[in-house]
Amino acid sequence: MACFLVTHQSGARGSDGRYLILECGATEKAAAAFRAKTWGEYAEVHGKTWGEAYEDWELEFREDVGGGAITPDSEFDYGDLIIEDGWVLPDPREVAYSRLIRKLPWEDDEVLARTVTLDGGSPFGHLRVIAVSSREGVERIMELLKAKDPDVVFREDDELAAASMGIGP
Repeated sequence: MACFLVTHQSGARGSDGRYLILECGATEKAAAAFRAKTWGEYAEVHGKTWGEAYEDWELEFREDVGGGAITPDSEFDYGDLIIEDGWVLPDPREVAYSRLIRKLPWEDDEVLARTVTLDGGSPFGHLRVIAVSSREGVERIMELLKAKDPDVVFREDDELAAASMGIGP
């Protein structure tokens, strides 16, 4: 079952006061990654044992470069993580974009054409996001997706969305 989260976060990275559409599972995982305080906790977010994570992420190389052993109890901050393939989870905004981009008539529907922007949603514009300027646009997306898939779920949770972007406590 598809699940999407709608958030309206003024000032959130990539929002510019617009509504953002995120994929639920990716949002929950990203929030868990930001909550992880140790490398062991972060490995659990990926569903890996410590041994698998250590080998897959070539942490011995990181130890050689940065000095000091990395253990499951070593301090971890997802926000400081160097972006490397396999280490960083997919961005929930980008996951939603990839799952929805071909499902709706973005330019052919009057409401979507007027209210939706499909663009880079980070300070550097490297993320693909679905940003919506009004509640009317959000409701139109929901209506069109529900018509295609009655089981699709929409949730609103600004706190979870913020946590998935490293914003807040």
